[in-house]
Amino acid sequence: MPGRTRWRPWQLVVAVAAAATALTLALREGGVLEKTELTAFDHLASLRPAARTTPALALVAESEADLNRYGHPLSDEVLASLLERLLAAQPTAIVMDKYRDIPVAPGSERLAALLERNDRIYWVRKMGDERSAGVPSPGPLRGSPFEACNDTVADADGRVRRMLAYLDDGKGPCYSLAYSAARHALQAAGTPVAFDAAGALTLGRARLLPLDAGDGPYATADIGGFQLPIAFAPIPKPIALADVLEGRVAPEAFRGKVVFFGSTAESLRDFFAVPAEHGVGGQLSGVEVHAAASVSLMNVATGERAPLALAPRGWTWALGGLAALLAAAWALAIARTRHVAALLLGTAGAIYGGTALAMQRGLAVPLASPLFAVALAGSMGLGVRAWRERSERSEMMSVFGRLVAPEVAEAIWAQRESLYEAGSIASREVTATVLFLDIRSFTTHTEVLGTRSIGWLNRGLAPLTDIVLGRKGVVTRFVGDQIMAVFGVPFPRTEPAQIAADALAAVETALDIRMKLEELGRELEGEGLPAIRVRIGINTGTMTQGSVGSRSRFEFSVFGDAVNAAARLESYATEDDGTAARVLVSEATYRLCEGRFRCESLGALALKGKAEPVVVYRVLDRA
Repeated sequence: MPGRTRWRPWQLVVAVAAAATALTLALREGGVLEKTELTAFDHLASLRPAARTTPALALVAESEADLNRYGHPLSDEVLASLLERLLAAQPTAIVMDKYRDIPVAPGSERLAALLERNDRIYWVRKMGDERSAGVPSPGPLRGSPFEACNDTVADADGRVRRMLAYLDDGKGPCYSLAYSAARHALQAAGTPVAFDAAGALTLGRARLLPLDAGDGPYATADIGGFQLPIAFAPIPKPIALADVLEGRVAPEAFRGKVVFFGSTAESLRDFFAVPAEHGVGGQLSGVEVHAAASVSLMNVATGERAPLALAPRGWTWALGGLAALLAAAWALAIARTRHVAALLLGTAGAIYGGTALAMQRGLAVPLASPLFAVALAGSMGLGVRAWRERSERSEMMSVFGRLVAPEVAEAIWAQRESLYEAGSIASREVTATVLFLDIRSFTTHTEVLGTRSIGWLNRGLAPLTDIVLGRKGVVTRFVGDQIMAVFGVPFPRTEPAQIAADALAAVETALDIRMKLEELGRELEGEGLPAIRVRIGINTGTMTQGSVGSRSRFEFSVFGDAVNAAARLESYATEDDGTAARVLVSEATYRLCEGRFRCESLGALALKGKAEPVVVYRVLDRA
């Protein structure tokens, strides 16, 4: 547009997309979008196909009723009795999610003796840190491979979605309950389980990499240790402790299975929030979380489910940038807002479908961030477009608003792209009709009227301008007492009927001006002022339209021999015909309006600046 640098469409698209991407990534990396990302992750994860079979696993739980019956904490005698009954059933492994760093008599010697000859019982310990010394496992298991950590990691929304394969305090790794149980069961079945030299975990044919900062939905997660996402799957319902101790459960319920033992008693508050699709009311007890994590590992190792990998941070940046670029392109390039909305929704739908398909195949790609980028870039693009249109409209109307009728101005605005080129109105050849008007004896009148001449002049020019605009003419110039108007611009006429209609409109305008000035003359004379009488020259022909001036200010006008001829017709000296407006037209205009007006031929006249005489007609009245 005039007066300022115009951004190219692709530059605007890139600028909006870059701004939207930068803001989206800033919010993501700052953790603002993390909870939304985690909710989206849960939804997509719920769409994954379930495992066809459930690993051999059983749960024994200490309920509120068991606490009332056996007391709290459970004595070593009760735990020894439980282990003896479970071992008699020949399970693959037993996982004890119950702290026992200090013996609880009676039965301490019995429990210690049983653990000393252990080859399949894993007992929980809590690794210490700078704030606490931790909680060791029972004495006979300390420092043995059967010690396992039960630490859990919660996400920003307080829910557990990740598991630890191990923690390392610098003294050596402490493998988790879930990993220890899965490893024992898998190795017993001949499935290889090991960490390779690159630090990846091999489970059968699957190779799992630890969670890295910024992977998948995460931005602020603590990624200490070796963390993996939990692919939640159904786990067996807990068996009551009393039922096992009193022999009401058949040995087949435990034979060849991994048996987890822990508490589900509400008073012990060993519960964790998990995604709403899992657990009861979005909660699982601690032992159920460890069992679910172990099932997740075993399902991957046996091929029941594909490993769940989290897309690296770079993927999120790339997808967010691409989404923003598309949204910005739709918002800035598509004319109709409803079409933009449809394309933005389509883009969002494609992103959702793509992330859902990726999750089906075991790759968790962030969903919320690219959707936010689409919404943000789309909104910014529409806002920039609206601002740009308002600015362009204001600038265009500053050029045309006072020169044309409102409806013509609207048409110019609607077709602005066809008019403008490199910030100004494109020069092009047009066929149009030009009307020049000049007030007779203007200098003489101004000398007599003095300061009143401006008011007198405006009383004439204002209604005359309105007449031109009413006939869809474009007033391109006011110079003192002179008006220049053009009919047939700025949109080129290509049909003969259109060109003829413009010529007819120009002559009709001249006759309307005559009538108006006759009426105005009577008013002025009644006030003791001179009547306004004018000369009008009209010609039709080929001319060039375009912008004239500097970048800070330009005018729209037309140029060419046809324009000069109209000016010469207006200034041609003839006898005073006694009318308020003497109207002379060229032969070209006359032929286009022939039969519509009563005209008098003045013959071929020698006009100033014209090498050849020009046939001229004086318009008397309408036919």
